[in-house]
Amino acid sequence: MIKRQSLLVLLIGSVFLFGCVVEASNDFEDDSAKIIETTSLMNVVPYNTAIKISYKVSQSDKSFSYQWYQSADGTTEKGTLLPEENKSAFTTPRYTEKKIYYYYCVATDKATGASEFSPMYSVAYTGLPVVQIDTVDGEEPTADYVSPPAGAYGAGLKNATKVPARMKIFKDGETNAIYDSGEYVKKESGLTIKLRGNTSAYSAKKPYKLKLQKKADLLADLLGRSDKKYKDKEWILLKDATSLNTFVGMAVADCAGTPWTPEFAFVNVVINGDYRGTYLLIEAISQSEKRIDVADDGYIIERDAYWWNEDVKFITTLYNQKYTFKYPDDDDITQEQIAYIEDYMNTLETHVQDGTYEDWLDTESFARWLLIHDILGTWDSGGSNVYMSKYDSTENSKIFMSTTWDYDSNYRMNDTWARQHNGNRIYAYPMLTSENTAFKDSYKAQWEALSSELWAYLSGKLEELKKSQGEDINLSRQCDAKRWGSTASTVEANIQTAQNWFSSRIPWLDSAISGL
Repeated sequence: MIKRQSLLVLLIGSVFLFGCVVEASNDFEDDSAKIIETTSLMNVVPYNTAIKISYKVSQSDKSFSYQWYQSADGTTEKGTLLPEENKSAFTTPRYTEKKIYYYYCVATDKATGASEFSPMYSVAYTGLPVVQIDTVDGEEPTADYVSPPAGAYGAGLKNATKVPARMKIFKDGETNAIYDSGEYVKKESGLTIKLRGNTSAYSAKKPYKLKLQKKADLLADLLGRSDKKYKDKEWILLKDATSLNTFVGMAVADCAGTPWTPEFAFVNVVINGDYRGTYLLIEAISQSEKRIDVADDGYIIERDAYWWNEDVKFITTLYNQKYTFKYPDDDDITQEQIAYIEDYMNTLETHVQDGTYEDWLDTESFARWLLIHDILGTWDSGGSNVYMSKYDSTENSKIFMSTTWDYDSNYRMNDTWARQHNGNRIYAYPMLTSENTAFKDSYKAQWEALSSELWAYLSGKLEELKKSQGEDINLSRQCDAKRWGSTASTVEANIQTAQNWFSSRIPWLDSAISGL
């Protein structure tokens, strides 16, 4: 049965700028007149905002005249002189049209006539939301990069700094911020930002975790939802906005009936005046009625490939599975709580081994989680981001396989199962080969109910995204590619990739699952 949860991603206006000194001229901003000086050559500002660009040759012993030009293609060969802009700085028009604009300045030595060209300043209004984060004293989040001990794998972060900050979110067509955390005051306002992830944090473009000091629904105005129960302190800025892997993955999970799939919006991110690129502003894994719903005496644990880098963890005896905690928090959990869930998981594994697992884990949720990864053909589904929950500490509460999350490796296991399928990490192999066929029966039944509607559901979501928001995403990705020196993919190309995958994957699964 398809759960028709909305995955609409509303895209809001943005502008980015290559430059050394810029001034955002916003009538609606209390601090709009500040000049942002940055070593980065990019900046992002909201819809209907003018930019003041400054360029000055740093030779005090000479006198220069300045002339600004607009370029049609980002080169100086097709520059159009701007007659009134003959000083070292000029203010652009307010941008309401979604396109990329190019400007450059020519500085001429008044004594010799020799000319010097400025860098090419690119200004774009894309249609995406703008998330502006300013940290206290401009401090950047940092972390130590650490390697695994012998016998473990992966590379991770340690000692990630939690940097206090203020955040504003701007929406297309709006002249006021739709969200403002306020200045950082512990437990009252503002937020902290830190690096997140493991190997994903090793690239130049970083993922971030945000923790608000006061709960809020950052997606309320972007997704049009008003229920106050969506308010939370924990949010993620996920890098996977330059593909549709997460969009497709969440749509498959939603289509399969996962009780909660994180919702998100594509956004442009600016930190301390430096444009960082296109991100997904997404709900984090946390305890909440609207996220993973567990009681105060419940648990959210992660089968964690990076267990070696966590302070609080446990290892099961039979299958040697390493678990860390998402709830309770490491700072709050007691030794009694750790001992309880460790004992429960050890007992669960003995029942998995002898085929009497149904009273200990929720068979349907485990089968659905595996099916989603098999549909997507994920290569890295056995790594981290495997979340399990137990509603409370009573005997009637089973272990439940929670939402899927990691979609970086979609479409890589062609004509074969996802790597999780034949492993012990979610106990898939022992349950698939058990004399107790409850897990296998649930897996097959869910596929039979889903298979005929899957592509129609996905293609509808993808076409809706392309029609309503595709141009905005494509333009923002061009900006991201300029920032990081990469090549931008398009929504159309992403959709074609998905179509190619599912056109062969669905019949392959029909055949493979019937042979289980």
